[in-house]
This record gives sequence, structure tokens and C-alpha cells, in this order.
Amino acid sequence: MLEHVHDPHKFLLGIRAGLLRGGRLLLTTLTTNGFDIQVLWEDSKSVSPPHHLNLLSVDGMQCLFERSGYRVLKLETPGELDLDIVANAYRENEGIKRSRFVEQLLFHTDEETISVYQKFLVEHRLSSHIRVIAERVD
Repeated sequence: MLEHVHDPHKFLLGIRAGLLRGGRLLLTTLTTNGFDIQVLWEDSKSVSPPHHLNLLSVDGMQCLFERSGYRVLKLETPGELDLDIVANAYRENEGIKRSRFVEQLLFHTDEETISVYQKFLVEHRLSSHIRVIAERVD
């Protein structure tokens, strides 16, 4: 939900104020590192101001949490739908600029290859949904 707030730093400070020292926060949001966001960019439904105000990179998320008084315990992009999102966007909008590689991957490879590629995105923090578990520090 961080993508919906005007000032993510202020938002995290407000949550921090309600946590005891060592208290933990679980947050999910979007990240610009995500495959579908990178491939679709201006055609992505996730890049939609004013609905989504902030889209941070994975590194930006790490820095934001540290600057806001948290220690990041776990930061991952556990997505499962990145390739499906792009495939659906390609099907729904003929006008989207298409990558030959992505088109080959999505429409001319087998399900096992697609599954392995999606796992690769997750393992390398390249999925568009990010999950952060952080602990308040003083």
C-alpha cells in the first residue's frame, strides 16, 4: 500500500511511533524493478498516477526503511504473475511496443520455461510485488 501514500517516509515514521522497540512491520507494495513494470512501463496498469504515487526500486525500499528507523529483516519479491500480466497486456492492447525476446518467451515457449523464468524473477528480486519485514530500531 506504500504506493498510495503521499510521503512514504512520514508514513513509516508514523507506524514506527506505534511500535515498541523490536516491534515488526510487514509491508507489501510495488517495485519498479519488477519485470512487468519494466517491460510495460507507460502501458503498465501499475504505473498509474494519481492512484499510485510512489514506486520505489528494491534498493530505494531498503534505504527508505533504514532512513525511517527500521532494520530490514527480509526483503523479497515473491510474485507469481509477472509474465501473465505482460502476456495479458500484449493480448489486450495491440499498440503496446513489444520486445521480440519477451514475445518469444511468452508465446513460443513451453510452460516449464515460463515457470522457470518466473522463479528466476523471484529469486533475483525482479518481480513487481515486494514484501518487506522490518524491525523498529532505536
